[in-house]
Amino acid sequence: MHRLQQVPLPVSSEGMDVNPTVIDLVDVVNANADKLNARRFTFMDHAMVARR
Repeated sequence: MHRLQQVPLPVSSEGMDVNPTVIDLVDVVNANADKLNARRFTFMDHAMVARR
């Protein structure tokens, strides 16, 4: 299983500023990815084996 990756912060280009709302959104997405990764990759990871 792969960890969720962080979204990179946007960079301004050619004198255009990045919208602060976009930066807030990236921060929220990254915080949620961290929370999900913390829950998915814990000491409680387990495997299931079954027969048909």
